[in-house]
Amino acid sequence: MKVRGRRGGREAGWALLVCVFATVLGVGLASVLLLRAATDARDSMLNRKQTQARYLADGGVASAKKSLITAIANFDPVPSTGVVTVDDQTVDISVEPTGFTALTTDPSGIQTILTGFQISATAEVGGIRETSRQIVNVESTPIFQFAVFYENDLEMLP
Repeated sequence: MKVRGRRGGREAGWALLVCVFATVLGVGLASVLLLRAATDARDSMLNRKQTQARYLADGGVASAKKSLITAIANFDPVPSTGVVTVDDQTVDISVEPTGFTALTTDPSGIQTILTGFQISATAEVGGIRETSRQIVNVESTPIFQFAVFYENDLEMLP
């Protein structure tokens, strides 16, 4: 019976070394891909929360604008701060006068009062805060300008 020894001399073991290197390289690439996927998922979640907070703040501005217009139309005081609910989330709002006031007159003589306001709304979603601001000019036309006056009695029926 013959016993064989190692063959190849210097080339012995290279196949094992190449396999180990390829395995380490594959594991390294897989770990980089997993890390990249986790980072992308985290960034995507952060972007979603930021977008949701921005749209909630925009909704708060729209709600504050509506309450501002309603208050001016009903001759109520303008609310300066408050909280509104948008999509079951609370949004802090503030309304501040800008100091802009103007009186305009159209060609028929009707006068309109312009008043400027800055509306701010701040929403927070998952630790992300977004603030939305809008400057609006509210027009109000006093109704007494539309009165009709007659020198004699107005005959409604013949």
